[in-house]
Amino acid sequence: MKYKIGDKVRIKSKKWYNSLKNHIGNIDSEIIDFGFNIYMSKQCGKIGIITNIIDTTYRGKKIKKYFLNLDDGQWTWGKDMFEPYKNMLEIE
Repeated sequence: MKYKIGDKVRIKSKKWYNSLKNHIGNIDSEIIDFGFNIYMSKQCGKIGIITNIIDTTYRGKKIKKYFLNLDDGQWTWGKDMFEPYKNMLEIE
């Protein structure tokens, strides 16, 4: 799925995170585009708005890194960390 600035996205679930994390609480970048850490896991299941997107190369692969309003741009997120979010009327 292609995302753009202003799109709402839902961070994948705790169940997803728990099924993929390693012994120190990170999801390794061999499994997803780039790493997902224990601090990012606090956002699992939450809905955020994409505030910025950068194109970059990571381990020889072109990827997009997304910034969200959930964490004031502290972390970069990958498309494989999102679930489709369709219900624009859902109240948080």
